[in-house]
Amino acid sequence: MSKESDSNRCFLCFKSSTLECSECRLVYACSTKHLKEHRNGDFCSPFRVEFRDDVGRYLVSTRNIKKKELILTEPPFVTGPSLGRGLVCAECLKSIKISVPCFSCNIPLCNQSCGDKANHRLECQYFQNPLLQGALGESDNAQTVLDIILPLRYLLKSEYLQQTVTDLSKGEPWPEPETSGLKQVLCLEEHRELLQDCMRIVFTNSKSLVDIGLTGSAVYNVYSLMNHSCVPNTNLSIAKDLSIRVVSNTDIGAGTEISTRYGGLNIGQPRRSELLYQHWRFRCKCSRCEDPTELETRTSGILCQVQDCSGYILPYTSLLWRCETCQGISGLDYVLRVIRKAESNIKNNLGGEPDSGILEKTISVLETSLHPNHYLISQVKFVLVSWYAQAGRELSREEQERIVQVSLQLIDLLQRLDPVNVTLGRVLRILIPVWSQANKQVNKQDFESGIIEKKEFERNKLKCFEFVDLLIASSSINKAKPN
Repeated sequence: MSKESDSNRCFLCFKSSTLECSECRLVYACSTKHLKEHRNGDFCSPFRVEFRDDVGRYLVSTRNIKKKELILTEPPFVTGPSLGRGLVCAECLKSIKISVPCFSCNIPLCNQSCGDKANHRLECQYFQNPLLQGALGESDNAQTVLDIILPLRYLLKSEYLQQTVTDLSKGEPWPEPETSGLKQVLCLEEHRELLQDCMRIVFTNSKSLVDIGLTGSAVYNVYSLMNHSCVPNTNLSIAKDLSIRVVSNTDIGAGTEISTRYGGLNIGQPRRSELLYQHWRFRCKCSRCEDPTELETRTSGILCQVQDCSGYILPYTSLLWRCETCQGISGLDYVLRVIRKAESNIKNNLGGEPDSGILEKTISVLETSLHPNHYLISQVKFVLVSWYAQAGRELSREEQERIVQVSLQLIDLLQRLDPVNVTLGRVLRILIPVWSQANKQVNKQDFESGIIEKKEFERNKLKCFEFVDLLIASSSINKAKPN
């Protein structure tokens, strides 16, 4: 029986339900616990979980949702160190150069007070095995142990709450996680299959906490049910207490899927498709991925290889790209060669401490094979403006003009890819101070020398206020309230 057609099933887990929310009367719940998941204080979450064979579980709006309305707020089910990120305190998830081993189990901490907190207490007893004490003193083995803390915590907390972990991991056959390190350092034979299930769950569903300065990840049980779109109808933020907030960035009609973005905003093709398939095992069919121009940005465009053609090839099928100008076809192998060469160029030139000359030269070389809006060029341009922001000296007229030009290009590109997004806000926080200073100087000089008239002078002055308004709009996610 289709879970979508049965309204008397739990909004969260599909079990038969008789408890109806007395406030919104839009959902049923199988238990008071799940009803509390729906009703958080005075807030009724405006969604239910549905299921389709092709995508699995996903969230759907139960009513009309207004732009900038709070949809979900949720504490993490479990947190832990991110995979392969070096030495980190197992409790507070801050990167550390020198660890203070836990008195009881030798797990790396930043100080002993972290060893007494709730997260580390979950696994502490499991790491007190004498066989582990020597292993934890070696950096490679310590990294292996840190890498399995998050899935181990998921397992232990799931068992404590009597959840069925194996049911949560069913679905696509995800790549088997590497468990050789686990076999070397943990004596958990009776839990190995469950732990492998948890490793798959964590690999698939964890959310990085890097945006709040932590070298860790978190699993949010409800948020992890949201499906991906490169042009999502929500934004998210993570607070200092690690709770996640999901807010609509547009009006969402009743019965519409509620989506989020899994990867970064400024990743083009074919790398974006590779990332989504390798990590989450699906092919995205959102409006951006179905449009070869990617919302008229051409952020993946590559110069056509046909002689005397100045057009750009764009995605056509999964294996073929086609030129907009001459309609010539290029294979994916050619596209990947160009991308790898460009990536290598960036790595070689930006690996140390590049100055503006190196950055400009890198951009010039990249523009011989990539569209000016290409995501790799945009990344270098952002580094260039960031370099000027920290130059610590008076900038020349030419440098100020370049800052104005590049900043406007980046802001225009981000606006077209996603008009109101947290990523745009982060970029604006860096661009606005350096751009506004340069724009002020250039605009003033051009007006005084008669290059521009007063009308254009005033219009250029107003751009700063427009960008500040954009920053406010993209940062308002933390202030959104339920309707």
